[in-house]
Amino acid sequence: MKKYVALVVILLLFLVNCASTPIRWVSTPEYSDLDYDKAWQVIVSTITEDFEIDVIEKDSGYLMTAWKSVSATMGEQLEGYEKAGIRVTCKVEKRDPFRLKLKVQRGVLDAGSWQPKSGDEKWEKELLEEIKLRLK
Repeated sequence: MKKYVALVVILLLFLVNCASTPIRWVSTPEYSDLDYDKAWQVIVSTITEDFEIDVIEKDSGYLMTAWKSVSATMGEQLEGYEKAGIRVTCKVEKRDPFRLKLKVQRGVLDAGSWQPKSGDEKWEKELLEEIKLRLK
């Protein structure tokens, strides 16, 4: 019975790790005729609705949020992590026409510091769609 339980746990860990989303950059379409200051304001206001800003540099077009605690997944819990978090990074790729790239990292709190583990497709999709909607 113990061998069966161990096998199931190993199988679950394998499946969870295989299903994780890679950390990647995704981009908005290009927006011509969009003022950079207005676009930057849209990005900042959209991100700050759900996250606190850790680093922001308007001139270079860079924004990174602080880690936001979220519920740990079953896979994270099976790996022994109780706390999980999400962090968002944005970079302006082009000012004219305006294009933004965005990265969402999912991490775990390990020995007092956040360690990125994967992307988070749900947050990535939601933020990207909201930004696209507001930039129209």
